[in-house]
Amino acid sequence: SLGETVRGTAVSVLAFIGMKLGQSRSFFTAAPPEEEDDLGAEVSPAKAARFYENRIHGIKLRTRAAFAVTLLLLYISSGFPVPGSLNSRAVCAAVCTVLLLTVMILGLDVITSGLLIIGRKRLSANSLVALSCLFSVIDGFLIACGLEAPGLPFSAVSALTMSFTLLGSVLNCRSDNLAFRMAASSKRLYTLSAESPVSGGGISLLKSARTADGFVRRAEEAGPDELIFGVMAPVLVPAALVLGIIAAAVTKGWSFLAHIVSGIFVFAAPSAILFSFALPFFISAISLARHGSGIAGWSGLYDMGKSKDMVITDRDLFSEEDVNIRSVRILGSADAGEVISMAASIISASGCSMNGAFFRLLQKGGGTYLLVDDFKLHESGGLMALINGKDVLCGSSGFMQLMNVRLVDKVLYSNCVYLAVNEVLCGIFEMEYTADKNVRGALQRLLASNRHPVFAIRDFNLTPTMLAHQFDTPTDGFDFPSFPERYAVSSVEPTENSKPAAILSKPGLDAYAELSDHGMRLYELVRLCTSLSAASAVLGMLLMFLFFCLGSYGVANVTSAIIYMLVFLLTETVLSFTFRAD
Repeated sequence: SLGETVRGTAVSVLAFIGMKLGQSRSFFTAAPPEEEDDLGAEVSPAKAARFYENRIHGIKLRTRAAFAVTLLLLYISSGFPVPGSLNSRAVCAAVCTVLLLTVMILGLDVITSGLLIIGRKRLSANSLVALSCLFSVIDGFLIACGLEAPGLPFSAVSALTMSFTLLGSVLNCRSDNLAFRMAASSKRLYTLSAESPVSGGGISLLKSARTADGFVRRAEEAGPDELIFGVMAPVLVPAALVLGIIAAAVTKGWSFLAHIVSGIFVFAAPSAILFSFALPFFISAISLARHGSGIAGWSGLYDMGKSKDMVITDRDLFSEEDVNIRSVRILGSADAGEVISMAASIISASGCSMNGAFFRLLQKGGGTYLLVDDFKLHESGGLMALINGKDVLCGSSGFMQLMNVRLVDKVLYSNCVYLAVNEVLCGIFEMEYTADKNVRGALQRLLASNRHPVFAIRDFNLTPTMLAHQFDTPTDGFDFPSFPERYAVSSVEPTENSKPAAILSKPGLDAYAELSDHGMRLYELVRLCTSLSAASAVLGMLLMFLFFCLGSYGVANVTSAIIYMLVFLLTETVLSFTFRAD
């Protein structure tokens, strides 16, 4: 029966599509890296910004012209009053075809790139857009030649897809231009990259002070919409042809075959096909540029989205200017210059945030760094080394008691650095930490976010209790590994093969946490919008196939297709503009 035929065909198509998509490792993956020899040398962010600045104007003009022609096509195809001979279906079809060809010329780069890749036995999102336009042109030409058809060609739907594809190109160019300008104008850059810490546990975001090498190339890699529809295209194209033939056979409407195939295929390239990523990413790029940050396209955003942890070091919480020495006390007959030099040397070897304060003290007293041998880290965070042939211990009061160094009650202070030489206490350095209110806000942001911060801090004074008191923020939900793990994680540096996921020009935890949280939320939004676009393609093809099989040509027309496209397009637009960027 007709119902069994339609149901059986729909289930078979869905199963085939599901099988093909299941063969792919994942819908949402980063763009595959290109070979360096094929791409040549990477251009600087300044040159890339100028290139996109010059390119934007031309694409904007073509996009505006395409939308103007598309609006005229929408008016003619929607059944509104038209003058004279346009009331003839053949004449109206001819005019629609000419207008669609005009839009195709305005988007000639999309058409040529989509068709050329077919010649290399591959399919892409541009291929779907190009084939949608070509099928509509064929349908319109046959109707204009007098072939019987149940309605006007779907030229307006294909033109709408082409117009939004061009608009997506404009937004992508503007997003890249904003990010490259920020990278070129910043005097000092920090990069975020996805790394595997020594302690394991998956991928973590790591902030490093380095150049933006690789940022331009990553920003220009394919987006998720291109990747997803690149996977779907080899399935959607034959599926549309098969569904069209089946629908024509069921209704015995072989004279309508071109119209049926065109009506099904226009949904394989929905209007948001290359717009679902461009719009939310552009809205994000505007906000990030105001804060001196930028994300390296979809590949960088993918790294930020898949990284559940973020590494936080001493200098993210307290810069070296925020850590000072309030007082110095030299005990017994110890030489003050030697004690200060030993303390500065062993603190420098540890690489913690107190290094700046001891360096300033060393400069003020005219001392010098000493050679540190056999540097060791105690599990409690204390430091042990051999300096000038003497055993030197440096740490908190608790560490000194563990090492059996005698302390008296009157020298027990909080936030102090104790130095013992040959198990005899020689110096006490009282530290002063100035809390930044922006760091307090960043800690609160991290508590409310889905990002898991790993506090790889080396300063033994920065305990959870001390941080909770300094920033008036609970630290119960934060991860403070053991000191050996902290040193291992904080020692991780970007490898030669690692590429920047994002860049920021501001130091401190506030900018770091804001960009990290922003990237995770944007990643989820882009996944949602792109999934809606892909779902609209499959669902639209099946609905149109069902209507054609039932002979409901009054429903399966241009107006219904446009309304369907605009519903999904409007949904994705609203989601993009309601994204809380700040």
